[in-house]
Amino acid sequence: MPQWKKDLIFVIVFIGENLGEDRFYIWENSSIQEIIFSNYQSLLQTHNGIRPRNPNSRHCAYSEEDLSFKDPLKVVLRGDRIEIGRDR
Repeated sequence: MPQWKKDLIFVIVFIGENLGEDRFYIWENSSIQEIIFSNYQSLLQTHNGIRPRNPNSRHCAYSEEDLSFKDPLKVVLRGDRIEIGRDR
């Protein structure tokens, strides 16, 4: 698996049904990679290590539930700066 930049930030948006219902998650690249790896590994374990429809596919996905129970980053606007970190 290629290594992306570790300081890369993902902004993930789930579009709501109505105006104002969109949900935003801000994550570090390493956290997204962990979620994807875990989901892919779980899929392979349930199918004896082989993808059921296309064994050559490396497609993988995550859902909002995967993001909801983790530790997302917090974005704080301070004047003309954006600070990204975690609540501790």
